[in-house]
Amino acid sequence: MGITIKRADSVRLITDWNSSGICDKKEVHTKTKTALLLDKNHQVIAFGNEAWTKFYPFHFNQNSNLFFFFFFTSQNYSIFFFFFKKKKISRSRQRCRQIHCIYNWPFLKKNVADIYQTNEQPTIKRELKSMNGICINSEIVFVGALKFCKQKAIEYFKQNHITINENKIQWVITVPAIWSEEAKGLMKQWAQQAEIWSPSIPNQLLMYLNLNVQAYNPNTVQFKTGDCYVMMDLGAGTADIVCHEIIGPFEVREMISSFGGPWGSSYIDKDVEIIFDEIFQTKSGEKKMKEFQAVYSTHYLKLLENIENGKQRFFNNKKIIGTHRIEVPYEFDQFMRDNISKNLEEL
Repeated sequence: MGITIKRADSVRLITDWNSSGICDKKEVHTKTKTALLLDKNHQVIAFGNEAWTKFYPFHFNQNSNLFFFFFFTSQNYSIFFFFFKKKKISRSRQRCRQIHCIYNWPFLKKNVADIYQTNEQPTIKRELKSMNGICINSEIVFVGALKFCKQKAIEYFKQNHITINENKIQWVITVPAIWSEEAKGLMKQWAQQAEIWSPSIPNQLLMYLNLNVQAYNPNTVQFKTGDCYVMMDLGAGTADIVCHEIIGPFEVREMISSFGGPWGSSYIDKDVEIIFDEIFQTKSGEKKMKEFQAVYSTHYLKLLENIENGKQRFFNNKKIIGTHRIEVPYEFDQFMRDNISKNLEEL
């Protein structure tokens, strides 16, 4: 989350969200995990890295009343969300203050690749499935998360002794280029339910394309009228691309319509999961990964984390060929031995 305040040149960042303090200093150099933990009454227990760490220690029979949503390996689209205090300047100048974002949530009905192949715009998935296999209405998840984020933002102001009038806060949601109007409308509706904004306050909530907001970052290279540039947002789920021409101060012309594709790094994780799914099946063709996820949801979560870590080690390693390791939890090894083969190397 990024916050800009009147007469302030810098952007204040909230990099993690935990109960002991807004910023987790131990993980300030890592990206906040997009995770949400709800209790049996669908109230938010934790968000981000804290949700991950609170869910992980439990075994399945202990966390059956908890709902954990973990999104950073999803194939679907993302939203980014941040806010700043209003300034008495034009909207074009306001946009130059809108810089940093916090988290992403997948909630679309179709695989991103299918969306692009059929030229369809994404539509909202009505239910989200938790890590332990329980489906919950998307509205509950999103409204709860938005409320929690607002609460943490207000806490940030209080902790930093900043007096604010909530009606003077302008909230901005940035969205990928191919979002449908339905998706944008639902997000706006859920933000209202979370008391992020009120229809009685003009422009309290704005929605922009991710890259259109980033294009107004005053810390980027300064261009002159007539210059053109291509800007890319390479995220975990998708890549968004815009091409602009500078036509005046704080003014750009869109040379090509904003576009993107399902080229995010999470697809690597997903491909590895598919390989695991194909390897770990019985001779009759019964796949065991889903069963392992249902019975050992926290250990399945650890496996996903290890896949992500293995991917990062692979790209950090300058060797083109060689052995690249993905650690598997002991419970995974034992489960597959009991259900498929005593000798996993044969698989």
